[in-house]
Amino acid sequence: MYLNSFMPLRKSVDYVNMSNSSTTKVFLLSNLSTFQLRQITYGLSKRNADSLSMLTQIKAKPFSGRTVLFIVVMTMMSVELRFLYLFQLFLAKWRGFIDVF
Repeated sequence: MYLNSFMPLRKSVDYVNMSNSSTTKVFLLSNLSTFQLRQITYGLSKRNADSLSMLTQIKAKPFSGRTVLFIVVMTMMSVELRFLYLFQLFLAKWRGFIDVF
């Protein structure tokens, strides 16, 4: 599985890394305070050149074990849902409902 390619499993995260997958971005941003989220929103709405660098410089709160577990479960579910979708396409093709392959 590609879990290690987008998020290291450790107790804390030093910076918000915006090169990660979209699921991880949401959880990393949820660890920020309201004031920091307002700063990010203001920077993006004003279209500052520094708004993207501001996203990578704001310190995030440390992860709890429950948050890391939730990210792992959500990642596994998304991978399983992709395989389930492909399996449903295969069954539909095999039964003659659609002609995609």
